[in-house]
Amino acid sequence: MAKTVRTAKKSKSLASTSAASRKQATRRGKTKAGGGVKSRQKAQAARRRASQGASSKKKVARASQSSVAVLERAPASPAVRAFEQAVRLFNRQEFERAREAFQAVIERFPTEAEVLARARAYLAICQQKLQAPRPVPRTAEALYDRGIIELNRGHIAPAITYFEKALKLDPRADHAVYALAAAYARGGQVEKAIATLRQAIAMRETYRLHARRDPDFLPLRANSEFQRLVGIEIIE
Repeated sequence: MAKTVRTAKKSKSLASTSAASRKQATRRGKTKAGGGVKSRQKAQAARRRASQGASSKKKVARASQSSVAVLERAPASPAVRAFEQAVRLFNRQEFERAREAFQAVIERFPTEAEVLARARAYLAICQQKLQAPRPVPRTAEALYDRGIIELNRGHIAPAITYFEKALKLDPRADHAVYALAAAYARGGQVEKAIATLRQAIAMRETYRLHARRDPDFLPLRANSEFQRLVGIEIIE
């Protein structure tokens, strides 16, 4: 009788264990199923967002293309073209030329209200830029650069001053010596030009050939001393 009771208890225990296992399996199955549903929902949401993004990009592209087409169909007026040319000078920081260009726009197109307002605004900025004091160059290289700018503008005296100051700070700057010789030549100071060019050639031999071809030394082409210095054949 006792054995029968123990057997019955074991059967009940096994049955409860099996039921618990089935419940755990059922819960795991539900969890996995729920996770699968959530994953599918996330994937669908991601696809919808991607589709919306692509649609937005297409709309932007179509809008840009239509804007370009409108611009191509409607050529700019003479006032707009003149204004754009002045703006290009402004963007290159050529403020003197830009100022003149904006003034010309204002004088030529007094009835173009929108263009006129913008031209006046740019003109005011140009005037401020030109009135602002320029930073004083402190290094030999900065002085040399400023001298080159002045020389290219045809301002010979300021160019010579900058080159001389640069050489005081760095006497071994052979490019500044050569530039000073070119400035002397353009300024008509023949003796100084030849002496300074001789110094530059002594520092760097390649300046002999440069001077032979440099238009800055054209005023010295007929000078026999210059011809001998740079190796130009003298025909008598």
